[in-house]
Amino acid sequence: MRADLSDAIALLRYLFERGIAPSCEKAADANDDGKLNITDAVRILLYLFAGRAPLPEPLFRCARDPTEDRLGCEAFAPCEG
Repeated sequence: MRADLSDAIALLRYLFERGIAPSCEKAADANDDGKLNITDAVRILLYLFAGRAPLPEPLFRCARDPTEDRLGCEAFAPCEG
């Protein structure tokens, strides 16, 4: 598992072009504030291209998100199977 530019693009499409909703909102919440918005896409881009701090736990592993919030996770393909 890893984050890449397509993650930020997919999130921006969902937010601004009525694109496909993330199947795992918790994984898309890149700043771990319990909401999906443009700051999550910006956080992904800063991580990828500006060498900012890692994305929140559970980073690139299959585990429970330690942050309690209202976001769900119906499916996360990298962890299924």
